[in-house]
Amino acid sequence: MKKTHDKSLDAAELRRRAEERLGESKTEAARSRTEEETQRLLHELQVHQVELEMQNEELRQARAEVEAGLERYTDLYDFAPVGYLTLARDGAIRQVNLTGARLLGMERSQLVNRRLGLFVSDEARPAFNAFLGKVFENNAKKVCEVALLKEGNHPLFARIEAEASEAGQDCYAVVIDITEPKRAEETLRTEREKLETVTQNMGAGLALILKDYRTIWANKVLKQIFGDVEGKVCYSTYNQRTEICPDCGVRTIFEKGSEKVVHEQEGKDLDGNTIWSEIVATSVKDKDGNITAALELVIPITERKKLEAQLRQAQKMEAIGQLAGGIAHDFNNALTLIKAYSQLTLFDLKESDPLREKIEMILEATNRSADLAHRLLAFSRRQVMEMKVLDLNNLLKDLDKMLRRVIGEDIELVNVLAEDLGRVKVDPGQVEQVVLNLALNAKDAMPRGGKLTIETANVELDETYSRTHVDVIPGRYVMLAVMDTGIGMTPEIKNRLFEPFFTTKEKGKGTGLGLAMVYGIVKQSGGNIWVYSEAGMGTTFKVYLPRVDEPLEEKKKRKLSEGELPRGGETVLAVEDNKDVRRLAAQILRRQGYRVLEAANGGEALLVCEKLKEEIHLLLTDVVMPGMSGRELAHRLSFLRPEMKILYISGYSDDSIVSYDILNEKVGFIPKPFSLEALVNQVREVLDK
Repeated sequence: MKKTHDKSLDAAELRRRAEERLGESKTEAARSRTEEETQRLLHELQVHQVELEMQNEELRQARAEVEAGLERYTDLYDFAPVGYLTLARDGAIRQVNLTGARLLGMERSQLVNRRLGLFVSDEARPAFNAFLGKVFENNAKKVCEVALLKEGNHPLFARIEAEASEAGQDCYAVVIDITEPKRAEETLRTEREKLETVTQNMGAGLALILKDYRTIWANKVLKQIFGDVEGKVCYSTYNQRTEICPDCGVRTIFEKGSEKVVHEQEGKDLDGNTIWSEIVATSVKDKDGNITAALELVIPITERKKLEAQLRQAQKMEAIGQLAGGIAHDFNNALTLIKAYSQLTLFDLKESDPLREKIEMILEATNRSADLAHRLLAFSRRQVMEMKVLDLNNLLKDLDKMLRRVIGEDIELVNVLAEDLGRVKVDPGQVEQVVLNLALNAKDAMPRGGKLTIETANVELDETYSRTHVDVIPGRYVMLAVMDTGIGMTPEIKNRLFEPFFTTKEKGKGTGLGLAMVYGIVKQSGGNIWVYSEAGMGTTFKVYLPRVDEPLEEKKKRKLSEGELPRGGETVLAVEDNKDVRRLAAQILRRQGYRVLEAANGGEALLVCEKLKEEIHLLLTDVVMPGMSGRELAHRLSFLRPEMKILYISGYSDDSIVSYDILNEKVGFIPKPFSLEALVNQVREVLDK
């Protein structure tokens, strides 16, 4: 501007001089030269004026650009994606852009001189004020994250970056809204915590294994089983060996590229106990599809393995029981014939007959064989049981003297009987056999003496217990425990303990049927029996019998006629599928004066009853017959002949006899093999009821 002004003064001066020279010029030549100079000066003046206008235009453009720049700067400042604040040393807001005002939820004019700390919660305010103090104190850029409460208490998660001015009186703060990232981070953290909770507390072990077979991560469950396996080679901990197991699922994934491998693995836990696991190994791939690791799920299945073993044992016992029951059934038919015909033969022989002694020896052998058949039936759960409601404590008190004589003086007998013991419904004689056999087994386990404890208690077996014990139904039970301090048992012996004819005694010292009988009686009574034993640590048998809420029953003893065999003249319908046994029974009864009608099965018996008009006083029927059982026959005949009494005969029983107490005043039972006296006495007793 100064330069332009100077040029304007020079032009005026030139004009004045030119005019003076022109006026002074007196000659034409001088006037001509003056005019030329004047023209030259005027031309220079015009050039200077053009330059001046151009400079003025440039100045106007520059001013416009500055104003536009200021406007753009203001827009950038006010509408920036972050809040810009100028704060005083006490945190008061001196200046704020529109974004900052929007973030705080107030008008810009309302925010001036308001302290930023007022937007922070009472709990976080001291820490925020300390943050601002450090900004001014250290004169350096500081960063913090804080939850701000906007107008209306709407939360805002903010990242604040603050730096003091050069003068140190103010600080410049940038407020960045991180609410959404913070929420996403919180969601991610929550999901991670959930995942961590699931993986750490799931009912299975979980491990991540690299291609060098190193375990780089394992959850809590896996560490509880195998210890700290992180950093160790896969399976060296599981199997107590250093080489990789040849059937390892992880190895199959790494060497063969399998997606998933499932197999079962036997190993040792931290205490050295054998455990079983189901291993599910899954490949882990990178973005290019290359296998980089394997995720291994270790599912404990030791309890399942135990249950499978229990189930196999139960199935084996059931199969053996069916076989034993079938054998005992046929065996009893044969023994019945031998025993009864031997007795009939004795009736026809004189006292001095030399054959008499031989027949008596046959009878003695028959009785021993009958006892063997009885034990087989007890094991197979096919014997008839006369169920009574009783107090187990009373039964044990009655047995106390006998047990002390049986076990001997070198064994201490201790009874721990619950005072409030519940009642059970069992066959008293069979339960006595259970206690006696368990006591004898304990005596054999304590050859040098020891202690035998018999305990009773009320127990509740819950779902958890039933899941780990085959055939156990949750509910209320009475427990009978027989514990000894003897030599204990190995797992191999324990697994075969209840099998018939399995014994650890020397040859000729035992049949191995004692505990087999115990097993059958307990099962037939609706209960369960479990054995807890280790070699050198003694043995405990626990019998669980269902508890009932029924009144106690008196144990009735049956009295048979003595002396001469009773006679009668009533009509008896004998139904037996075994022809020889049927003929034998008919022969014995006819000998005693009875009228006997014979039928080979239920169908024939029904025809006899329909055709015969006379009264039939007694139905003598086998329990188990093909086509129609003896119980079903009796039920159908009860409509045709309601006054007819019933006597069941069998060496083998099914659930229709075992499970129901049908031995009432009109019904009797005689087991095979029966003697001549037993048959005629039972017939007379039932008819006389």
